[in-house]
Amino acid sequence: MPTEEDFRRSVDAARRHSLAKRQRQLHQVELAGPPMDVLVKDDSWDAYLKMLQPRIDLLRGYLESVTDRLLNGYEVDEQEILRLRLQSKYLQGGIEQLEHAQRLPKQILEKALEARNLVKESA
Repeated sequence: MPTEEDFRRSVDAARRHSLAKRQRQLHQVELAGPPMDVLVKDDSWDAYLKMLQPRIDLLRGYLESVTDRLLNGYEVDEQEILRLRLQSKYLQGGIEQLEHAQRLPKQILEKALEARNLVKESA
């Protein structure tokens, strides 16, 4: 019959196994992230961000025009109102997607840093 000491050893062994498995998983996450210096120093990221901003500005201009037509009493029929509303939603979605794409480099860096910190803390 197992003793209390046997039980403690079993629990300790399970904890060590679980911790080792978690450290391996965190290490894999850390390795999967891009090297920080590539994201920080690579001119491609700046070019990527600079490429997105004019597109966002263009879509905002279109959205402003559509919103102006909807809100300022231009004479439009129901079909035109429906078309403008759909166009507005489409433009808003496009702006949101491009803004999300702009945040990606920063989010990648933050998540990579979190993974590295978790690996260090669990080591």
